[in-house]
Amino acid sequence: MKRNKRRVLLVILMLILIAVISVVCILTKKSVLVSQVNGLTTKNLNAANQVYKITLSKKGGENGANYLYVSNKKVYRDSNCTDELTDSLTIEIPSKKGCKFVGYFIGEDKVISSAGKIINANLSKLTGITADTTIVAKYHPVYSVNFDFRDGANGTKKVYMSYVSDIENKLTMYSDEACTKEIDGQKIVVPEKIGYKFLGYKIDNGVSAQDYSFDSEGKLVDKATRNVI
Repeated sequence: MKRNKRRVLLVILMLILIAVISVVCILTKKSVLVSQVNGLTTKNLNAANQVYKITLSKKGGENGANYLYVSNKKVYRDSNCTDELTDSLTIEIPSKKGCKFVGYFIGEDKVISSAGKIINANLSKLTGITADTTIVAKYHPVYSVNFDFRDGANGTKKVYMSYVSDIENKLTMYSDEACTKEIDGQKIVVPEKIGYKFLGYKIDNGVSAQDYSFDSEGKLVDKATRNVI
């Protein structure tokens, strides 16, 4: 009887030991899995919260925004990534004497317009960056044109001209040097001279490369070649 009781106790102890070992193994596996999951979660969170700085290179321009920031596929105006730059908002654009701001570019792709707005068609060029980067400003030259009435009177005395965008080969006339106020109808007031009919204006200052003139109605005849600097 005593031997049988000992055998039963031994079997019970062995079963208890096996059960304890099984529980320990299960807990160890769970701990390893939790650790792995936590590691993956941390990595994913770090990737999602990564902030990349975009430096705005003004190429000799002044004023305007200096940086943009990208995080989680969105563009922001602040380093805390709370002020998202959507297509209804703008950044302050730079100014450069004698030039009209065209926009900011990544390579040949314009990502910020001349008005300081995101170009939706190229938004992925910004949101897809994976490191700090620089985007570059481009400008069009601004031409100042003075009109010699040749003894006539009452005509437009001066205009400023620049290209309307980096795509269109088209000069646009403005009444201000900053090229923010387009002249109505893109037509100047022609001078008057008693006994004469106004025929038009021709450039005679040696800037033959531009080769533009004004017709008898005061409209610009554009034969210029686009020039982005």
